[in-house]
Amino acid sequence: MSILHIPHYSHSHAHDGLLANIANALRAAGAALFAAKPAARVAEVKVAAPRKLDREGLFRLASSYEDVSPSLAAEMRYIGRQ
Repeated sequence: MSILHIPHYSHSHAHDGLLANIANALRAAGAALFAAKPAARVAEVKVAAPRKLDREGLFRLASSYEDVSPSLAAEMRYIGRQ
């Protein structure tokens, strides 16, 4: 007994002509073409300008850290000015 398996294909497709094969290929290509969706546009990310309340809150937070960590307070003020 052999472990080689040779598939037995149906001979119904053996009589299809070249034009039928080309038609099947074009049908599949057309289906793939129309099934594809256009790529979605990447939404532009807009950076919102910092609001006045956010900036004031950052400056208040920097003032509270002035005694504990002056360098952190300076960085907070720097970020608030940008």
